Amino acid sequence: MWNIVKIKYQQEQENGSLKTLTESYLVEAVSFSDAEARIYKLMADGAQEFTVAGISKASFSDIFYDEDAEKFWLARVVYISFNEISGKEKKVYVNMYAKARNIKRAHETIVEALKQSLVPHEVISLKLTPILEVYPLQEDDTKTES
Repeated sequence: MWNIVKIKYQQEQENGSLKTLTESYLVEAVSFSDAEARIYKLMADGAQEFTVAGISKASFSDIFYDEDAEKFWLARVVYISFNEISGKEKKVYVNMYAKARNIKRAHETIVEALKQSLVPHEVISLKLTPILEVYPLQEDDTKTES
């Protein structure tokens, strides 16, 4: 299960005032509690104290990476199939993430990844997300200490 985890922390500005910042991360976890525990573990290296401001389920089908990029884009893709018996067209909408340096490259990354698909499809929207990093579950994350 993928979750969008938002954390809040305070950062001191040049003039000495404190500014509250919110950052978003895409975290794979087995539950909301696990996502919260994972983000605390993942962020333990940072000197900043933070709080988890929110966790929400992320619904998407794939993540595609352009390795030299830092931005995450959310793509809305429609798959179009034709039912020969009823003669009706069926549309299935899915969300996908692309890590790319700009919107053009995000579109190219999605199109390239879907090139082998046998079902006709179209990227109908792309938008920049506030996600800073993606943390998939690793095999080590699922092991328990004995």
